[in-house]
Amino acid sequence: MVGDVPGTVNADVDRIVQTLVNLLGNAVKFTGTGGRVDVSARPAGMFFEVAVRDTGRGIPADRLESIFGRFEQVDSSDAREKGGTGLGLAISRGIVSRHGGRIWAESEPGVGSTFLFTLRSADAGADTADKPPSSTRVG
Repeated sequence: MVGDVPGTVNADVDRIVQTLVNLLGNAVKFTGTGGRVDVSARPAGMFFEVAVRDTGRGIPADRLESIFGRFEQVDSSDAREKGGTGLGLAISRGIVSRHGGRIWAESEPGVGSTFLFTLRSADAGADTADKPPSSTRVG
C-alpha cells in the first residue's frame, strides 16, 4: 500500500494505471514464491517519483535500457515460460514520456529490480526547464 504523498499531478489516470499494471505485472511475474513486491511514491523536486521494487531474479546491467524497446525481453525463453509480448515496458515508456516524465530500471542480478518513473508536479508549470531526476544504476 502506498500512503498519502503530498501534492498533485495532472495526468491521464487510465494511462498511469496502465503503466502501474504493466510494472506490477512484470514484478509479480518475475518474482518467485516468497518474494516481495513494493510500491512507493515520493516528491522529487518538480516531479513525483513512483517506484516498483521486486526481489526477483534481476536484470543484467547491459539490458537495463534495451528492455524498454518493442518486443524486447531479458531472455527470449521468457515469452514461452512467462508469457507476454515484450510490449509492456515500451508502452509504459511512451505513456510516461507523453506526460513529461521519465522511466528507467535499476537492478542487481540475483537480488531484484526497481522500475521507477516520474510525473511532473501540477505545481511545476508547463514551461519549467526542470528535468526529471537522473538515475543511478545498481549492479
